[in-house]
Amino acid sequence: MMMRRPFMPTKPYPNATHPEGDDGQLKTIFDTLGTPTAEDWPDMNLLPKYREAPAKAPPDLSRTHLVGIGEDALALLNRLMQYNPEKRIDAATALSEDYFQSSPSPTPRLDLPFLCS
Repeated sequence: MMMRRPFMPTKPYPNATHPEGDDGQLKTIFDTLGTPTAEDWPDMNLLPKYREAPAKAPPDLSRTHLVGIGEDALALLNRLMQYNPEKRIDAATALSEDYFQSSPSPTPRLDLPFLCS
């Protein structure tokens, strides 16, 4: 949303056997974040459907996908996008990150648009 376009776009297909199904989603994630390593996530090989993927180094997101975002936003995304769930921050921790404390301040709740049903 920060860049006004999807961060990791994929095509929605209900059939997981379609090339853009689960494997297509994983390819998009790996192309964007690189493949996880045993150092990143030591227990990933214990996952029920784990398959080894060709190693791919993580690109510099500030030069490839998120050109122009601030350091505080990039730091937040890096902490949210950890493969290892034990290293990934939760929502409450994310809200205390510098990104949410820096200018510009968020729009006050009462000033946000709302939809009537």
